[in-house]
Amino acid sequence: MIQPQTCPICDKKMKSSKQEDQFPFCSKRCREVDLYRWSNGNYVIERNLSPEEAAMMESMENGEIPPDMLD
Repeated sequence: MIQPQTCPICDKKMKSSKQEDQFPFCSKRCREVDLYRWSNGNYVIERNLSPEEAAMMESMENGEIPPDMLD
């Protein structure tokens, strides 16, 4: 049997298509909680940077624009 979609924040079962504008969340509140968690640094995507990516990040942190972004 197919399980109903649940909200990733509060685990409430999603109702009908009335909530499509908030998908995959059940409410505006849950959507904003998720956004806050991302902006606060609670969620991260971790991976090792290549030497080129590390150099680009360092130059951006120093306020420089990497040459390849000027094109």
